[in-house]
Amino acid sequence: MQLFGVDLRELVREEGDLSVYRGVTLVDSRSVVLKVAPISSRRRIAELRHEQRIAQRLSGHGTLPLWGLHSEADRIGLLLEDLGGLPLGQLTAGAAVGVGPFLQLARGICGALASLHAAGIVHKNLSPRSIWVHPERSTAWLLDLGIASVLAQEASVYRAGSELAGQLAYMAPEQTGRMNRS
Repeated sequence: MQLFGVDLRELVREEGDLSVYRGVTLVDSRSVVLKVAPISSRRRIAELRHEQRIAQRLSGHGTLPLWGLHSEADRIGLLLEDLGGLPLGQLTAGAAVGVGPFLQLARGICGALASLHAAGIVHKNLSPRSIWVHPERSTAWLLDLGIASVLAQEASVYRAGSELAGQLAYMAPEQTGRMNRS
């Protein structure tokens, strides 16, 4: 299948109405990651546009370099450069990771997260699927910035449980708004 000038080679994951693919550009055969959503999903469009703004602010520091946001017919897609590696959840599924390689990966993940924090950005959806790692190079990139916050713009307000953004299993306690409550 082809979308946005990309030959889609691998479906990395599907999450409701969002699909993440790996592919190769038709023009120059460069490897890319493509996040695709239907144009009818206002929530996904808002998340992809927000992720685009955050990625532009980061200029590839701790994230995959942004190539752009494109729309075509009934779909919208965020195009990112593919620097190799795989989602952390795929790397650790079913296989033990030795202490040395684990520490190297942890260092790469902490470096990517430090880049976000240095830019004043809080990820808010950090999980094994949003961390991509390259085990041989001990580097990591953070994806899924659709609900990330720029600290200067973040308002600290309580949200009802049904309004929580992100994955509850990986959510920081302070993100739930339920700290220091009886």
